[in-house]
Amino acid sequence: MSKAKRPLPPEERADNDRLKAIWNSKKAELRLNQELLADAMDIGQSAVSHYLNGYNRLNARAAARFAEVLKVKVSDFSPSLALEIERMAQTGLSVVDDEDRRPTPPPENHTQLGVTVAPDWTTAQVPIMDQAFSAGQGAAAEKLEDFVDGFKDISHSDLTALNIQPSNARIIKIRGDSMWSTLWDGDEVLADTYVPRLISGKIYAFEFDGELKVKRFTKKMDGSWLISSDNKDDPAYTDEVVSAHNAQQLRVIAEVKKLVSRNL
Repeated sequence: MSKAKRPLPPEERADNDRLKAIWNSKKAELRLNQELLADAMDIGQSAVSHYLNGYNRLNARAAARFAEVLKVKVSDFSPSLALEIERMAQTGLSVVDDEDRRPTPPPENHTQLGVTVAPDWTTAQVPIMDQAFSAGQGAAAEKLEDFVDGFKDISHSDLTALNIQPSNARIIKIRGDSMWSTLWDGDEVLADTYVPRLISGKIYAFEFDGELKVKRFTKKMDGSWLISSDNKDDPAYTDEVVSAHNAQQLRVIAEVKKLVSRNL
């Protein structure tokens, strides 16, 4: 007869309880259920349930992924893990595991760019891509690196918190207003070229039929994907539905992770 699992210590269980309270308050707003949450975190649904119900203790990696998907700070539910992640970032360590650290091969016709990391690992000089993507009607597709317009210093702690390897980081300058009010014309966003698979609800930069675009991807019940603009006021921006097969044929360049600059 197997032994019952030992309960978590009160201080660790309190982290799980705070996380579950955040989950209950955010899931409707984010249009998530546990299956979609597990998919976004790239873990099993049972693991999500065990974390939320206090059967498994949280670790830095799980906490960082919960925080990213739920759009909160790790410190909102676990101050101790937030401190651990901060200390890891200061020493150049990442909360992701070895599998997540593997380098990403560049997409076809996408030349690998060097990203300069400061000797003390505090910042990385990330390439800025201007006019390479249109968040409107699209821009003529050429080699992505033809549109490099300088570099921007991004803190290593920010990259670590978003699970972005420095070599995969890109700054994309948005052109057009189809993603308004989420993204404005001229915004600079931090993006990750490591895209092992599409995640419903995320914003991606991709090439399709000779155009480069930034759109939101939403998976439908039949497995197809809705590719949409956030700007619902302009009839010029219509939603498109592609089959699961055709979605895999899209040249997805990067996942948009975070707004880093906006001119007001």
